[in-house]
Amino acid sequence: MPWQVWFSSKYGWNSNSNLGDSRRFDTAVWHGILAVLSDFCLSTSVTMGNGRRTAFWLDTWLGDQPLAELCPALFSHALNQNIPVSSALIGGKIRNHLRTRLTIAAEVELLNLLDRLTIVTLDPSLEDARYIRGFPSTHPSSAVYYRGSLSHLPDDLFAPCIWRNDAPPKVSSLPLGNSSKKA
Repeated sequence: MPWQVWFSSKYGWNSNSNLGDSRRFDTAVWHGILAVLSDFCLSTSVTMGNGRRTAFWLDTWLGDQPLAELCPALFSHALNQNIPVSSALIGGKIRNHLRTRLTIAAEVELLNLLDRLTIVTLDPSLEDARYIRGFPSTHPSSAVYYRGSLSHLPDDLFAPCIWRNDAPPKVSSLPLGNSSKKA
């Protein structure tokens, strides 16, 4: 879709920046998106394709939690926290994206991560597929995200009275403040 191409070229991963990085010329809308980006990453999971639209550290794509949570000591040594999977795995050189001196804890996490990465294969012909966690076959939408984020709350017993009222369709569709009356 054209808006996705524009969005990706302006704010997505490219040679100059990564998704999630802030820039001095960002708009207020983009700052609002950045404010909820971490929540979005935590509430979604990704089925890997080419790895170009998945954050290596911040998205859930290898297991049940993001690598930043799975390997916190190693994540603290990351040179670029918003790097896409495709860039992080180029040539199997994950060390190129880490500080040169790792702590012992980070070194242990790296060895475990390298073992887990042996099962990862990127497919250049497939796009990554993102899903709302808890709804594995549903692509992200505001309705699904809203339903998932409120699922832990009890039902409002008064809501059906509001949403399923018995007002005639003509009355329920009148604009507010309409004072015109028929003679």
